[in-house]
Amino acid sequence: MSNYFFSRWAWARNASRDERGASAVEFALIAPIIFVIFTGIIEGSLLLHAWGNMQDVGRQAARSAAIGELTKAQAETLVKNRMQASHGAPNVTATVTFETGTQLIDNAVVVSIVMPAAELSKVLPFGLFRTLNLTSTSRMHWEMGA
Repeated sequence: MSNYFFSRWAWARNASRDERGASAVEFALIAPIIFVIFTGIIEGSLLLHAWGNMQDVGRQAARSAAIGELTKAQAETLVKNRMQASHGAPNVTATVTFETGTQLIDNAVVVSIVMPAAELSKVLPFGLFRTLNLTSTSRMHWEMGA
């Protein structure tokens, strides 16, 4: 009888050390965290791309308005059309202002662009940042005589 007891005890002791399936459990615990991190990286990089595009379009519009190629309304339309073409974002708000200062060096054309991140719904697959508003402001020196 004592031999039977010890063999059962040895089996129970070895069974408690059995680690089969431990890596599956660890993966199940870590996988959602890794998934959220990767989706955050992907969507964050797409938002940075859109913001960089907003900066580029804003600089182009500010420069064109500063040298007299575009009026205020034309510059705003340029921004909206370029953002629509590049990101499919129809609800972009573009504001162009001509600031005049007391000295000639203080004159500037300021282009402000606001785009809700929800406008990128075709690009952002998971929507982690859809409540954000992307903003960009570009400023170019403007001479009134130009």
